[in-house]
Amino acid sequence: IYSNGYPRAANYQCPDFVKRFIKNQYQVDLSGLGNGGQYSEQSRYDAKMLDQQGSFKVYQNGGLELPKENDIISWKSSTGGYGHVGIVVQVDFDKKIGTGVLWTAEQNQSPKNGLHSQNITSSMIDGNTYYTIQPKNQTTSNIPAAFARYKPPVTNTPSQQSTANTQRNSIFSK
Repeated sequence: IYSNGYPRAANYQCPDFVKRFIKNQYQVDLSGLGNGGQYSEQSRYDAKMLDQQGSFKVYQNGGLELPKENDIISWKSSTGGYGHVGIVVQVDFDKKIGTGVLWTAEQNQSPKNGLHSQNITSSMIDGNTYYTIQPKNQTTSNIPAAFARYKPPVTNTPSQQSTANTQRNSIFSK
C-alpha cells in the first residue's frame, strides 16, 4: 500500500490499490471500473464482469448485510468529488451490544498510514437488523456508501457430476 502518495501520482490512487488486490486475490481485472465513489454502483460491476468469471454484489451501507473480509468498501464524497475505495481487512462486531469496528486497508487516505477503522452500529427495524458504517470522523467529506463482495463462478466439473450421479443412483437402488 502506497500510503504517502502526496501529490497524488497515478500509482498512489486508491482504485489502483483495489484493482491490484482484486487481481491478486481473485484473478479479476477491474481496470476501467471508475473512480473510488463509483465502486459503490452495482451497474459498474455488472458491465465490467460480462467477460470475466464470477460476479460482484453491492450492498448499500445501512442494509441487512454486515461487511466481510476482502470486500471492497467505497465512500462517496459529500462535496460532489470522486470518493474513495479500500479493502475490508477485518470486522469486529459484538451482536449482543450492537456495535463494532470495521478495519480497512486504504491507499492514499492519510500519509504513512494504510490501516484505518470505522465504527459499525446496528439497529432493529421491523425485526430485522440493519448495519451502518459510520463516517471516520465528523470533518470527513467521504461518507461510507457501500461494499461489494466477490462471488466466484459456480463450477460443475464432469467429476463432480459423476459423483452426484453415483450418489443419486445409490439412493434409488436401495
